[in-house]
Amino acid sequence: MSHMIRVRNIFKFFGPAWLVMIADMDASSTLGAAETGALFKYGLIWFTIVLVIPLYLVQESSGRIGVATEMGLGEVIRNNYSHSLTLIATVPMVLTDIVTYVIEYLGIAVGLSLFNIPILFSLPVFYVIHIAVVIHRKYGLTESILLVISGMLIVAFIAALTVRGIEPYSPLYFVPSPTFLFMLAVNVDAVIMPFMLFFQASATAEKVIHTRKKFQINNSTEINSNIVRDKFTKTAMKSMRLETLLGAVVSEMLMVVVEMVMSGIGPNMNFASISQLAGGLTAIAGVYSPY
Repeated sequence: MSHMIRVRNIFKFFGPAWLVMIADMDASSTLGAAETGALFKYGLIWFTIVLVIPLYLVQESSGRIGVATEMGLGEVIRNNYSHSLTLIATVPMVLTDIVTYVIEYLGIAVGLSLFNIPILFSLPVFYVIHIAVVIHRKYGLTESILLVISGMLIVAFIAALTVRGIEPYSPLYFVPSPTFLFMLAVNVDAVIMPFMLFFQASATAEKVIHTRKKFQINNSTEINSNIVRDKFTKTAMKSMRLETLLGAVVSEMLMVVVEMVMSGIGPNMNFASISQLAGGLTAIAGVYSPY
């Protein structure tokens, strides 16, 4: 019974770490993994698996900041460093996020274009949705929706590999050519992105604050005892670490799945071209390729 209680307490904090790790499988990561598979087939699977380690270590540090301070990373930087250092930390993050958003909207455009939904319609609609999420700050509702979508994403990727089938390609390949080294950099960049650090710290902090308030209401008391406070923080920290580890493993395994699905499609495919992508996917799954 005590074991079940501990598991239930840990799941009270579930959400932020998992979502940010699954968000690692965004449009840029998916397209990067697809191009990796097209160029090297299964050859970089070994490298993708190795990336679980830095992904976990970096994101766990971000989550730890959120649990310990109950503040976002930006707020922590602003409160502890000078304006100059805060600006130095902020500017590259903003520039990187701008590029990331361009790629995300490219992914939306490419994906919906496969269903013949015009870009002039799809991009404004999704932009309005994103703005609404930010303005209304309904994190709990958004988190619940995204948790369902994350499960659908996993099922969809596994289904794609099932349709594609597993080929007898070697998962080990290393040739220090410019193209090979470039694709290594692409895969590293897909793992460590500034928005992930800021999101996990902020979302984890908000989740901890929300859970603490619910705990106070349910128990009609404040968490003012050092023993109770320490126990609460330790549970939140343990949950975040387990969730981050699980998310790191799952997200990189999804990268592996995409590499396997797109293996052998052709090294000259332009993944930003709707017609070329549609043709390549049709070779894999026929009429089911858009899905």
